Amino acid sequence: MDDKTKKSLLLYLLTITIGIIIVLLALIITNKAFEFLSNAIGTGLISSGFVALLLLFINNEENHKYMKIISTDRSTLDEKYKKRSYSAKEIDIMGIALSVVMKELATDESERLLKHILYENAKVRLMFLSPESEYTKQRALEDGVTEKDLLKGLNETLINSLKLYNRINKIYNNEYSKKSIQRDKMGTIEIKITDMCPHLTIYRTDNNIAWGLYTAASKGIYSTAMEVNNKQKKIFEELKKHFDRLWDNSLCYCNSENSLFKIYDPNGLIINENMYSKLLGADWRKYIE
Repeated sequence: MDDKTKKSLLLYLLTITIGIIIVLLALIITNKAFEFLSNAIGTGLISSGFVALLLLFINNEENHKYMKIISTDRSTLDEKYKKRSYSAKEIDIMGIALSVVMKELATDESERLLKHILYENAKVRLMFLSPESEYTKQRALEDGVTEKDLLKGLNETLINSLKLYNRINKIYNNEYSKKSIQRDKMGTIEIKITDMCPHLTIYRTDNNIAWGLYTAASKGIYSTAMEVNNKQKKIFEELKKHFDRLWDNSLCYCNSENSLFKIYDPNGLIINENMYSKLLGADWRKYIE
């Protein structure tokens, strides 16, 4: 249920409540004229409130049958989906570079999502394109930029992932030393890169998926975004399986651990030093010192 629907629901419930109060007043105040007027107004508000509620639920169910275009510019959705992630239990995010998402996580002073992971059992998976993928050449051409510019953006995301690692590592160690973290409430965060073409961007929060195609018509962040939920079972499951398949077959460099880093209790943070060294050079540690 989106914010607009929630506001409408509260308004209609308030209308019904006011109607009931007015009808009850008619029973308390013994005045024929007041009783007649109160009953008329009160029952009218109750009836209109119930009719509005019925129409709201009918329209809401009807909307769930179809895939919705939620924006013709994905850059306008960042704030909306950031708020959704604060309450979601499962969060999957995939894109070419994830520049905005990774920078937000690395610099957000409120640390709200990180604390949601550590304290409220949220499970987060992030995946973006490897700088060594053959697809970088094609995507740079489609975006109208040089491959060097695209690789620069991917390297910035890698650097921000290290800053995120540093940040969450400090929070984890600090809270763990104070025994503030409860193991049964701690979630996970894992970041992977893939050398496969992602084809589309995905932002899943529990049973909702915002997604959009990568086309040669415009940069991904300025492209149309659509939304489905698990009531549109066929396409929802296909999108979820698409993410899962790429996740399971993502790039593996130097060892059996194919994540950039991940955190889960009781092992804390695990960082893939070999992978960062290969991608950013032998001095990659300077980004977390």
